[in-house]
Amino acid sequence: MQSPSDKLTVGNIILTKRTDPGWISLFPSASGLIVEHGSMLSHSFVVARELNLPAVVGLKNATELIPDGALVLLDGVCGEVKILEE
Repeated sequence: MQSPSDKLTVGNIILTKRTDPGWISLFPSASGLIVEHGSMLSHSFVVARELNLPAVVGLKNATELIPDGALVLLDGVCGEVKILEE
């Protein structure tokens, strides 16, 4: 996703370069969050934690490495993302 105005299918994982507070309305509809820029203190990670949403932030080049529509396994506890199927 490039912006919070992009369409999100309920249950999909948000994959983006960065977020800001405008993205928060999408979080409850997502099943997870992968963000290239950020840390465990970033706004996106803190809000995801409050919503009990699995998240991995600070994953460099995620939007280049993970094709749109790919099936991924997101482990927010270990901070791992595995591409299962494209």
